[in-house]
Amino acid sequence: DRTEGIEAEKNREDVKRKVSMEDANNYLSLTRQTAPAIGLGVMMCIISPVVLMILASANDMQIGGISENMAAGVGVCVLILLVASAVGIFIMNGMKLEQYEFIKSEEIETEYGVTGMVKDYKNKIHDGYVRDMVVGTVLCICSVIPMFMVIAVNAPDLYGSMLLVIVAVGVFFFVKGGMQMSAVNQLLEEGDYTRSAKRIDRKTSTSTTVYWLVATAIYLCISFVTNRWDRSWIIWPVAGVLFPAYHAVAAYIVNKNE
Repeated sequence: DRTEGIEAEKNREDVKRKVSMEDANNYLSLTRQTAPAIGLGVMMCIISPVVLMILASANDMQIGGISENMAAGVGVCVLILLVASAVGIFIMNGMKLEQYEFIKSEEIETEYGVTGMVKDYKNKIHDGYVRDMVVGTVLCICSVIPMFMVIAVNAPDLYGSMLLVIVAVGVFFFVKGGMQMSAVNQLLEEGDYTRSAKRIDRKTSTSTTVYWLVATAIYLCISFVTNRWDRSWIIWPVAGVLFPAYHAVAAYIVNKNE
């Protein structure tokens, strides 16, 4: 039975989806249109705790007569609204790209002329991609500057909020430029989207989903139990840093069991 299952899987992998010139043009066009919106959504998620952190800092320094309950109530409401709006952006733009999801996850076969067109497009966006990566990198490095600016007033929450805003803008450029280049690599089956990489991603997709669901559950549990939404956001960068290692282990296990 296992042998038959392996053979059936190999047969499915041998069947490659056709990508026409129209499909490739539409996919690149949609990605170019949706990338800034998705980048904005990611930025909104990152800055969602900022109001909470600023109000908490104002409460600690007794500025504006803001009570602890008011800081927590208003801050959490803004956080939820920003995250909810970002999720709406992700859903709307994700639905636009849904019909081309197979380009990212399945082995494809492009029609005559598609590869040349995509390579020309790659050359066209290359300078913009490099610019976005440079701007994003510089902003993320500069995000530590507020730490030295607020030492005098001893306001770590204020520092954290300024750091998040700068990082959020940097990530926006990463997403905007990265999505467009990823679409090119998907069509060319290069970089992170080679056929072997796609095969591994398909087999580790469930574990990846579980990883981020667990991270979300930990974030919500710690936040609600401690009521320190201004601190618990640190779970997300930690989860992001650990994910490549987790994915590498999952990929190794998949390759070992093949």
